[in-house]
Amino acid sequence: LSVVHQGRLIYGHSFQVGSMRYLCANQQPEQEKALDRRVDEIYHALAPIHYIATGGCVKFMSKYLDKKDECGGATTTKGCIEVSRMKEVYADLLTKTVSQIVEHYRLPEERADILTPACSVFLRIAGGLRAEHIHVPSIGVRNGIMAELYSRHCDKVAE
Repeated sequence: LSVVHQGRLIYGHSFQVGSMRYLCANQQPEQEKALDRRVDEIYHALAPIHYIATGGCVKFMSKYLDKKDECGGATTTKGCIEVSRMKEVYADLLTKTVSQIVEHYRLPEERADILTPACSVFLRIAGGLRAEHIHVPSIGVRNGIMAELYSRHCDKVAE
């Protein structure tokens, strides 16, 4: 969980909450509670908040739900998920087996088995932030870091 405010990273912490922990029945309730508390504190300190999420599952959801949506004041055709729409898909995922998810959503099995718990985490954070939309950048964290490092390198070379 990273919080950027006025262009500066003001908080960063990796909670032990995630899809693989859910699948392996290794999710610790105290970590979920800690995440919930921190998200609530962030909401109360900085609301309203633009929720940006990255990763393969949220990127899939963005593509799957791709349509014109009002997203934080800007109409967009990509990169924005209405939380209400994700809740609808999540409710459907809860009724399906992994093989049914593979067939219905046309996903590889290794992605299908983590989609439901990933949606749970994204929706948990959205709920805590009282977010109506989740912004999904076209570039992931890894690629963003590489682009930033490249940009810094080019700036030094140009000096």
